[in-house]
Amino acid sequence: MKATLVKLGASGAAISIWTPPLASAATLPNANVNNLQGFVNLICTIAGWLFAFLIVLAIVFILIAAFYYLTASDNAQRRSAANYMIVFAAVAIALGILARSLPFLVSSLVGGTFNGCP
Repeated sequence: MKATLVKLGASGAAISIWTPPLASAATLPNANVNNLQGFVNLICTIAGWLFAFLIVLAIVFILIAAFYYLTASDNAQRRSAANYMIVFAAVAIALGILARSLPFLVSSLVGGTFNGCP
């Protein structure tokens, strides 16, 4: 059972690695970092790609869990694995959204002006 989860997770990760570049209109990071703003732009671009990867990976795991639910019938162990996968995917999505919104929250708490990534 555990080996099957690892295989499905690895294949889902391999598929989802190529999904963000194809599905997103994000630009590739520019290696010309000449000043601090260029560095901030590079970090923002990388963070945007990682966020897209996280969301796609969570969706893949939700789809795998749905497949487990559909094929579980009376197998309690398989339903339990599907429950854990959905819970962990939901936690991953929540943490990703929290991490994405954290700079805005901190900026508003300290009275700064953060307009987001360009």
